[in-house]
Amino acid sequence: ALSEVPGLTLIKEAPWAHSTAWMYTLLVDPRQYGIDSRTLLSKLGKSNIQTRPLWQPLHQSLAHKKTPPFDCPVSDYLNEHALSLPSSVGLTSEQQERVISQIRHNAVK
Repeated sequence: ALSEVPGLTLIKEAPWAHSTAWMYTLLVDPRQYGIDSRTLLSKLGKSNIQTRPLWQPLHQSLAHKKTPPFDCPVSDYLNEHALSLPSSVGLTSEQQERVISQIRHNAVK
């Protein structure tokens, strides 16, 4: 339902794999989508749709603040641009449609 929205990259699956997709995460390209992942998170939150950034990379945690810095560009990129959408076995079709609709609505045309 979101595959045609410019600036969103959906989960890709290797040809030999089948994901259970227990948590659905997408990447937001702010240049194409029009806003960044954190702004989208905020706008969805104002519509009572809870989303989350992808997990914080370990090297960014307070527990590792005093360790020598690591160059981890992939994890830093994913943390900055990825957004995990609501997911639950109890999520109704109507709730899914509302999330999809709000994500489409917030894309800057």
